[in-house]
Amino acid sequence: MTRFIFPDLFNEFNEICSNWVAPNYSEKCGELGITVAEDEKEFMMGIPLPGIEPEDVELTIDQKRGKILIRAVAKDARENVKYHSQCKQNFAYEIPLPDCIDPNEKVNAVCKHGILNISFLKAKTAEPMKIQVKLA
Repeated sequence: MTRFIFPDLFNEFNEICSNWVAPNYSEKCGELGITVAEDEKEFMMGIPLPGIEPEDVELTIDQKRGKILIRAVAKDARENVKYHSQCKQNFAYEIPLPDCIDPNEKVNAVCKHGILNISFLKAKTAEPMKIQVKLA
């Protein structure tokens, strides 16, 4: 029998990890502050990146791993200034790639007012298909 020194902490960590890979995609993204929405044609995400300029964002779609990778590094606001204290934040997101999108199609990414908005076209296979049933 395995015993843990902090069983509650272990159980909580295990629950968090198991929830991350759970199919409830939008709930887990909501915990990260990510907005997830869709319409008939597109799947959209809004990722908070406060204080980050668009040229400092690296966005990668890794189809092999099934992930959307986002890296953003805040730069110093002003050159030739000696900071005694400075608050800046770096961001790194690994978001599961939704099944309903076609990553080979046009992906639109715009960073405005501290929000990275990404939109994907939905895959043709994501649309429901009616099949006529015939008498044998």
